[in-house]
Amino acid sequence: MKNEVQLDVSDDNTSGFFEKISEKRGGNWNGESLDFSDDDGVYQVISFQYENDVQVGITEMRLNYPLRIVNKPTGKAKHVAIRIGFNGDIYNLKGQDVPTEGVFMYNAAQSYEAVFPAYIWLKWMVIRFPYDYFDKWNQEREFKLSQIMKSQDKWFLYYRLIPEIEALVRECFNKSMTNELRRIIYYARAYEIIGRIMLLVESEGERVVSMKVREDDLNVMFRVKDFILNDFSMTPNLEDLSKQFLMSKSKLQRTFKKVFNMPLLKLYNHHRMEEAHKMLKYSDMPVYEIGEQLGFSDLAHFSSSFKKFFGYNPNDLR
Repeated sequence: MKNEVQLDVSDDNTSGFFEKISEKRGGNWNGESLDFSDDDGVYQVISFQYENDVQVGITEMRLNYPLRIVNKPTGKAKHVAIRIGFNGDIYNLKGQDVPTEGVFMYNAAQSYEAVFPAYIWLKWMVIRFPYDYFDKWNQEREFKLSQIMKSQDKWFLYYRLIPEIEALVRECFNKSMTNELRRIIYYARAYEIIGRIMLLVESEGERVVSMKVREDDLNVMFRVKDFILNDFSMTPNLEDLSKQFLMSKSKLQRTFKKVFNMPLLKLYNHHRMEEAHKMLKYSDMPVYEIGEQLGFSDLAHFSSSFKKFFGYNPNDLR
């Protein structure tokens, strides 16, 4: 396997990412789409530019090398970026090392790094829009999200991929649409996703990633999150995580909660239940087998946990 490759991009100019991939790999980026493969991987991108500098797109890649994306902002007008990790199929089962799902919303004009592993399908949806455009939606009422955006230059919001947002993202990955319909659907679904995130912030309280955390520790916490959500068959062991990520148990717990506003095991369990919901809705796997795959001791334990979390039984989704 090749060594890790670093690619410098600017998240306040997302087309730059695809331009660089296309230049380096001899691709066919035409300003809206990219679809080619070579010895280093497969690249599939659809990205639309709309009025008011709004951009919505999806990306699917499978690389034969680890890729480190380094965001280096251009310093242009402030933009908000929403990046939704989406596996697309029923993954996250025992023995499979895959990237985890989740909704990240952040100021695109701030630096960060993201590492993508080799030999797996990476899928995400990106929505980008200017701060000024967002303000036009909120003239009658100032939402918490608006307050966050105005009060901080450096901020991240993180949410797990709830079923309502997942359904909207899945529709955008539907390959049967014509290009004309896709352009309309992407914009409509992006608008609804933004609205649902606004309501999440209002109802659940903001999940602002603390930028007071040291950058190195912040990157470690994102790696910890990805690691614990790669395999739902076994509850994370804090002692093992402490040794693996070279951080004391107390600091690991404290920093994780500061970053994600939720204890490590609670976040794990929330994601595990969302994974159960997805498997019940989008697969034909028997209910008892889903419970086993997700580490529940028996069907009764799985059913009671599911009902406690969602308010209804697993079989109600079948």
